[in-house]
Order: sequence, then structure tokens, then C-alpha cells
Amino acid sequence: MKVKIIKRIWIGVVSILMKLPLTGYCRGNLIQLIGVNIEKLPQERLRIFIGEGVKFDNLYPNLIEIGNWTTVATGCLILTHYIDTNRPAPGFAFVSGKVKIGRACFIGANSVICNSVEIGDNSIVAAGFIVTKSVPPNQIWGGNPAKFIKERK
Repeated sequence: MKVKIIKRIWIGVVSILMKLPLTGYCRGNLIQLIGVNIEKLPQERLRIFIGEGVKFDNLYPNLIEIGNWTTVATGCLILTHYIDTNRPAPGFAFVSGKVKIGRACFIGANSVICNSVEIGDNSIVAAGFIVTKSVPPNQIWGGNPAKFIKERK
């Protein structure tokens, strides 16, 4: 029990640090401290850019994986838990799932990544997009409702 409390306090402290006027690459280093997994080759420098006001799920940050050379723009929200709608009423239960963002992706400002999804390598998610299903590699997705826009070359 004490370990969980200490972990929650630590996540809160790092979340406060991320609100300071830091460079995006500095925030990219900080997210490792809350348990977000970084996918990079051993010889690579860490080059993840995290914009101002990006929020990571603080219940299960260890279920988030981000590939190197990825940019997560200002105001994004990345969630790893969601409500199980198949549970009979009354009440509800949270279900957790892994969120994987590939290498060299761009997640536009104020996007929300919810559910258990995978965003493929070299993909672009447009600003304000709500990601509820996986995005294949080398594609651009956006709009409301979500739709495929075009292939990246």
C-alpha cells in the first residue's frame, strides 16, 4: 500500500515539473520518470518532444510506449484506461490497455488518445483528433469523425 502511495506522489511531482517552462526535449526525458516506456535503439540519443500541457494517464503510465523521434504537441491527453461498457448496470469498471505510439510520429495539438490503440511508425494524427482506433504506419488521419486522409510518402 505504501509503495502505491509513494508512486502516486512521485507521478504528481513529475507532473508538476512538466508544467515548468522547459524545452520539449527536456519533458521527453522527464516522462521516463513516471514510467512511460521509450522505444529507441541503444546508439540513438533520446529525441522525443513533448509539448506544454501534455497529460499522461497517471493510473497506468507504464502502459504507454513512445518511439524515438516522436512529437506530441501541446495539450494532448494520452489515456490507458477506459470504462467497460459491457458491464451490466448499475456501476462501471475501468479496463486498462496499452497505448503504443511508433517512431517518428506527430501527434497534433489537443489530440486525445483513448482506448488501447497503436499509432504506426511515421504517422501523423491531426490536431484535435480523438484516437479511438489504431492508425496504420505512414498514414495521416484527422477530422471528426476520425478518418483516413492520405498516405505519407
